[in-house]
Amino acid sequence: MSWYAVDALEGAFDESKSLLQPFEAGVWLRLAVVVLFTGGSSVGRSPTMVVDNVPLGALDPSIVPLRLGVLLALGTAFVVLFGVVGAVFEFVFVDGLRMGEVRLAAPFGRSLGAGVRLFGFRLCLGLAVALPLAAVAGVALTTLQQRALVPLFWLVFLLPVLGLLLLAALVVSAFTTGFVVPLMADRDIGVLDGWRTFWPALTDQWREFAVYALVRLALSVVAALAASIVAGAFLAPIALLAGVSLFGPGVGTAGLVVALAIGVVLALVVLIAVRVPIGVYMRYHSLLVLDAAPVDFDLRNASANSFSPRQRSRHVRNPRLKREFPP
Repeated sequence: MSWYAVDALEGAFDESKSLLQPFEAGVWLRLAVVVLFTGGSSVGRSPTMVVDNVPLGALDPSIVPLRLGVLLALGTAFVVLFGVVGAVFEFVFVDGLRMGEVRLAAPFGRSLGAGVRLFGFRLCLGLAVALPLAAVAGVALTTLQQRALVPLFWLVFLLPVLGLLLLAALVVSAFTTGFVVPLMADRDIGVLDGWRTFWPALTDQWREFAVYALVRLALSVVAALAASIVAGAFLAPIALLAGVSLFGPGVGTAGLVVALAIGVVLALVVLIAVRVPIGVYMRYHSLLVLDAAPVDFDLRNASANSFSPRQRSRHVRNPRLKREFPP
């Protein structure tokens, strides 16, 4: 018996190879921007901001709340802006992979409304998990302070429930990114309508999507290990150079600046060389699974006029692609 997620492994490799080869710097750089904001997989990342080493004792107590409020407002604005841009780039990513030609400006403007709706859905999903977690954490803190036994019993009971809630939220987020976003882009519909379109296939073929979740978990572990190994190989010399710059005799600030500049360049190289192929492969995998599922979705656009010259050449170079080029 074949499974969608297993059958799509080889097809995702063929699709990724066709998009990324032959090497074109512009394509890789644009994909690097997309992967930076989307996280490169079907589960996005939430940015965080850390404020440290603020000498509050040296400040006037009357302005401390004001400055903390300003920092909090700036941090919130950054998180919201990053989240909205990342949500919009989910649609840019899908558009580029389906068309075989990655563009940024035009798809971004076209997908801005859908991205805002996706961000709103993600925000509600996050709050649905964060609020119960915060409530349980508050009860736990009160229980520990009062040394009460009855609330402690309920906490032991609620922890597995919260674990299942968190797992369900992760699955919903991953399936929204991997399956609902392409349907939204394909049909120009909202998040809830996208879920209504996807839901019959999910309930009818739930075993297929359960296998998909397991396969994606295994792929994520392998991808994380591979990325860590490659990043370590790139960054180890930089760490050594930085150590020599800090503690070596006769090496001062200039050496440290050089080390940091080289580190930034190599970090960009790691992002392009590692994260881009992984992100492209993972997203093609989910698109091929959706294409194989009983949903009215085709990885290729139905109209031949929608195919770019680059995509036409891809079908000529790679006859193993699943869909034939439309007449």
